[in-house]
Amino acid sequence: MKPASVLLLYLVLIFCTAAVVSPLVFWLVGGFVQWPFHRYVDRILMISAAAWLVFFWKSFGLRTWAEVNILWRTLPSGVVRGMVVGLLVAGMIFGLMLGFHARVWVGLSNPALIPIMILGFLILACFEEGLFRGVAQTIFIRQFGLVGGVILTTLVFVVMHFVKVPSDFSPNPVHWYSGWVAIGLSLSAFSKIGWLGGYLNVLVLLGGVLSLCVLNFRSLGPAIGVHAGLIIGQHLIEEGSRSVDASGWLSQPMNANPLTQVLLALLLALLFFRFLRHGKN
Repeated sequence: MKPASVLLLYLVLIFCTAAVVSPLVFWLVGGFVQWPFHRYVDRILMISAAAWLVFFWKSFGLRTWAEVNILWRTLPSGVVRGMVVGLLVAGMIFGLMLGFHARVWVGLSNPALIPIMILGFLILACFEEGLFRGVAQTIFIRQFGLVGGVILTTLVFVVMHFVKVPSDFSPNPVHWYSGWVAIGLSLSAFSKIGWLGGYLNVLVLLGGVLSLCVLNFRSLGPAIGVHAGLIIGQHLIEEGSRSVDASGWLSQPMNANPLTQVLLALLLALLFFRFLRHGKN
């Protein structure tokens, strides 16, 4: 099978595994971990993706870490530099929100949890970048060329961010088929035209920025850092501030805000021109 076909099989197996395993895990540990069922499904989707990736590694035509831009020697420094950039962009967005009186700072309710939050989002960024800009982008570029590979990677990145079980799905009791219902609901977002807005624009721009980070620096480190820095900044903004006017266009959440779109577009342009000048050397 071609790597692109293997990737499709890989995605199908992730969903099927989560559908079957989620009720079993809920029955086993639901009495100890008081999560709603939809959170079990979301977490098991991630775990399934990591587990099947190990199984399919060679089937994807991959042999070394370097092929997916994981260079252990420079990875930590790349992550730190990227995180600084991501936090700076988030800080600029928040500063503009304050300047335009779109939001006001009210303070964090529990600052002691910040280190745990940073670690959690860093792990999430490592997982997503390893899967999308590491494995998927490498496969797509080999199959469809540089431009086609980046476009397909960004498309998959955007689509997968709409695959999320609705937070109001909490079956009681949980049946053996509840996982399949949850997976079906997670795909229902594509039937709603309301998602064609700022959030979609931000995801497309972010996907392009992260792809170009990898292409420019030949490492996943900067992409992981930028990704983590942005979502950490977003979380701090949402937790520590409130909208002055909920109907105002600049009061939208950071992941759909026009300011985010403008700054990501500028960052994308800078990375694109850098790649044109230095990326092919």
